[in-house]
Amino acid sequence: MKIDWDRRTCARRGHVTYAPDEPRLRERLHVETAVGGAWRCLRCGDFALGEPHGSGPADHAPLVPRGKVLRDLLVLRFLALERAVRGVFIVLAAVAVWKFSNSQDAVRRLFDEYLDVFRPVFRHFHYDLDHS
Repeated sequence: MKIDWDRRTCARRGHVTYAPDEPRLRERLHVETAVGGAWRCLRCGDFALGEPHGSGPADHAPLVPRGKVLRDLLVLRFLALERAVRGVFIVLAAVAVWKFSNSQDAVRRLFDEYLDVFRPVFRHFHYDLDHS
């Protein structure tokens, strides 16, 4: 199933409409309906009822990412979030190492205590904790 990122983004954030001053372009982006005027969305191409979000010369129209560029932006945001979570995990591990650096017995007791809790999970993934 192919995801239409343009329509998905418009559904979450709303349509981006613009009314250019040039009559030829304005004709292509505007249509009159029985319930009022509708403007073509710059992202997904659907017509949205109501007033446009902006107006002015066509070269001042907002640059709206669409298609592959929009998908790439979403992937980059996901990767940034993943890196942030990984960074928090590394900081927490560093704090744990710093906190337990002088108390090896406490670390050994903590590790042995939680090792029994995680053993079934690792066994499910065919990972032997006793010989690793």
